[in-house]
Amino acid sequence: MAFYLLITLGFRFISAESLLPQPQNVEVVSYNMDAIVKWDAPLTSLKNLTYTAEYRMPSTASFYTVCKATKEHRCDFGKLPSCHGNYQFRVRIELEGNTSSWAETPNFSLKKGTVIGPPNVTLVTKGGALGAVEVNIQNPVLKISSLKEAYSKVEYNIRYWKKTDKKDVSEREMVTEQRVRLKPLEPNTRYCVQVQVYIPMPHNNTGQYSKAACVMSTTNNTATAESLLPQPQNVEVVSYNMDAIVKWEAPLTSLKNLTYTAEYRMTSTASFYTVCKATKEHRCDFGKLPSCHGNYKFRVRIELEGNTSSWAETPNFSLKKGTVIGPPNVTLVTKGGALGAVEVNIQNPVLKISSLNEAYSKVEYNIRYWKKTDKKDVSEREMVTEQRVRLKPLEPNTRYCVQVQVYIPMPHNNTGQYSKAACVMSTTNNTTTDGERRLSEGLVVSLVTVAVAFPLLLLVPWVIYKGKRFLHPKVKLPEHLKQHLIDSHEYPYLASQITSPLQEKYDQISALCEENPYNVLTDIPEDNLYHVDSGVSVEMPKYYNAVAENAIFDMPYKNI
Repeated sequence: MAFYLLITLGFRFISAESLLPQPQNVEVVSYNMDAIVKWDAPLTSLKNLTYTAEYRMPSTASFYTVCKATKEHRCDFGKLPSCHGNYQFRVRIELEGNTSSWAETPNFSLKKGTVIGPPNVTLVTKGGALGAVEVNIQNPVLKISSLKEAYSKVEYNIRYWKKTDKKDVSEREMVTEQRVRLKPLEPNTRYCVQVQVYIPMPHNNTGQYSKAACVMSTTNNTATAESLLPQPQNVEVVSYNMDAIVKWEAPLTSLKNLTYTAEYRMTSTASFYTVCKATKEHRCDFGKLPSCHGNYKFRVRIELEGNTSSWAETPNFSLKKGTVIGPPNVTLVTKGGALGAVEVNIQNPVLKISSLNEAYSKVEYNIRYWKKTDKKDVSEREMVTEQRVRLKPLEPNTRYCVQVQVYIPMPHNNTGQYSKAACVMSTTNNTTTDGERRLSEGLVVSLVTVAVAFPLLLLVPWVIYKGKRFLHPKVKLPEHLKQHLIDSHEYPYLASQITSPLQEKYDQISALCEENPYNVLTDIPEDNLYHVDSGVSVEMPKYYNAVAENAIFDMPYKNI
């Protein structure tokens, strides 16, 4: 039992690297200074494997990721920083968060290991010598730099033959000029020519032969206009943030006052559209093209005094894959909540056509940051999809610098330029974040609201009680006031409150006449008596006088 548990635990602690084998047969293929790394999948039953490919120059310590989580067995590294020096490439397998160990290539020299493509060759029949043919050689276009800048010495091997007899081949080797006259040739005979670039030691790199170019040797000293006007050379498309500029070089010819016309079309359409007409410049800015999607074809020709050369066309060009994406705009903000935290705010570069998020379905960012005092110790965060990223934890009170690069994953596999380094001092204390500040402000407002509302809620019942007491007081009016109000018929409401019947009481009043002071009123009907509530206290003499003044006597006086 113990042995079984030991074996089980042993398998559980096997690292992921031992479970995932390395990619096999990793190799670098380079054509005209590009770099494509290819590999084979390992012999394993595991499925849904993805691969990550990186590179570095031996003079630097950091690897740079180009292909991330791709299912293809190749990675196009595009335009590398320089054609000089050696590069090291590596690939690993990834599966559900686990990774294999890196499969690395030996050091690779672009200058020595790249395959140099064929040069562009034009033939011009020349007078002055019967049957003479001039060979104009234009170097192949490299992914990085130019052939003359990459190599200190460039030579050419030329071979030519009669088209009717290819076995009889003549050669001119180690030619350094790009304009070579072949003579003497048989007049009025079609000859074919091929040219190959050769780089001597220490690189010892032999390029590919060009396609055979054929021309009829001259029979006299005249030449056609088509032969006098060769094509523009080294026509290429340069794109930055979805613009399109076509550049070219003048052919090696003694002709002067040449003008150029440049056109374009989308591969889905048949018609070309002219943008630059009869220009003397060696470039044409095509401005804002109709769309960033699809492929374009560009072409240029030479014009002179009504004559034109044949068109020099570019290969199909995709803006989304071939454009150089410029650096994003980066701002840094020191944030609290974590000691030394720094927030990176990323703003996408502005494109000539559309926006970055509209042009590409997925946009990622590579972030690298370091202490300003130690640039060699670079940390990286790759394949970030958010435009607001918090770097933490960082050393407090330390100046950090940050660079950001846009990365477009497969199938476009377009790596943009790094932004300028933005530097900021990391925080020194736990200053509150925006969320914490909003939370604290909310709590303060809530407390103030409760403190004000609670006393008001307590006052509401008291106000209601007082209002009710005011409208319906408990103190009753005296009975004589109620009776007075009832008699005046002004407040019938108070009469409804008197429930007990009123007891009428009266006293007999005697009225004295001045003529007969001893006479007294007798037998006064009850209707004429002035009734007074017994509860009222009135001074009798005044009361009698008042009654006497208002009395109406219908009966004779009676002497007492």
